[in-house]
Amino acid sequence: MAGPVRAFARGLNVLAALNKLGAASSAAVAAAAGLPRPTVHRLLETLQAEGYVARGAARDQFRLTLAVRRLSEGFDDDAWITEIAQPVLADLVHVVVWPTDIATFERNAMVIRASTHRQSPLSIDRAMLGTRLPILRTATGRAYLAFCPPRERETILAALARGDDEDAAIARKTRAVQQTLAEIRRRGYATRRREYVRETSSIALPIRHRNAVLGCLNIIWIDAAIVFQDAVKRYLPALRNAVARVEAELQRTAAQSGVVGD
Repeated sequence: MAGPVRAFARGLNVLAALNKLGAASSAAVAAAAGLPRPTVHRLLETLQAEGYVARGAARDQFRLTLAVRRLSEGFDDDAWITEIAQPVLADLVHVVVWPTDIATFERNAMVIRASTHRQSPLSIDRAMLGTRLPILRTATGRAYLAFCPPRERETILAALARGDDEDAAIARKTRAVQQTLAEIRRRGYATRRREYVRETSSIALPIRHRNAVLGCLNIIWIDAAIVFQDAVKRYLPALRNAVARVEAELQRTAAQSGVVGD
């Protein structure tokens, strides 16, 4: 009886490592997969040729494509970030210079899935990927809550209120929270001014597809460097344009392949 195919197993290890790392170099993937770098580089080139991996923004950087999700219905929906949203972020940081992030909701927090903190010369914290952010004290969290479906919003707020942290204390002030979220929906974007991180402020918009909010996109700046209202006026149009590009590409991809669902 034939044994396992070693090359195939190594290829799966590379996919698993890249899925965990996000966009990464061949050296980083090799270290995560526990394989020699030349072997990993050949496997990455093979996966790229088959459409499962694409080159990232940097020279020796690779990322998964949406084609990976076709391998399993259970694949993480955040594949749309690297395939669709991350190239938009790369363009956005050149326009606004300040760092930007995409965060998605996960277990009562917003988790940063893509970021330009490493590319922005104005960032004060470059290690942001994977960072968990509070819901009610950040612009991304407020944007998500304000624009997600009402039933989801109620469930999240109820779960937050049962906690024992600062978000829990805020969530229990039901009327104030609802007023804040209603104001965000009215003006179309969420803000944070020197909350959670005292040195910075930010604005955020939801990324919507069909009946869901897939994540939120923000722009962060050092509050002392620019008047808050001036920053909003200056950067909000670029943020809206970036979100519109992502949402349009989500629609196009869904229409062509049905990869991104409701």
